[in-house]
Amino acid sequence: MRKTVNILLLVYYCLYVLAILAAALGYLFFADKDPLIMERATAGTAITSVYILYLVVTIPLSLKLFNMNVKKLSALEDADLKIKKYLNYSLLRLLVIGSSLLIGIVLFYVLNSRSMIFCAAIAAIALVFCKPTEVKMATELDLNESEN
Repeated sequence: MRKTVNILLLVYYCLYVLAILAAALGYLFFADKDPLIMERATAGTAITSVYILYLVVTIPLSLKLFNMNVKKLSALEDADLKIKKYLNYSLLRLLVIGSSLLIGIVLFYVLNSRSMIFCAAIAAIALVFCKPTEVKMATELDLNESEN
């Protein structure tokens, strides 16, 4: 179980490092320049709308689907199978929410739009709720001390 949590923590922190890297690179390359796409242009409005829709749909949906699938996993008897499927579900949830964060940061610099940084912050906060821990994993999977 510890190995699974370590893998998830590695992915979790890598997503934040990528977000910081995207923010730093965006600042270096786009800070003093005009936006690549004007926010009020048709393309800018379309991109903003699609991203906000993506954010509003994927964050609650990924959290809900993860919760539903983990509840189904807790009924399984095989602890190894539980942990393996939990790893897959957790990775998928982290990647979906992490991609929202990264896309938001990139769009902030491409569109030079404050609303994009707020959307990225929403994704970052959602990612905080996905931080993997052994206690959380054991509780969600109903693992006894003997199964660890």
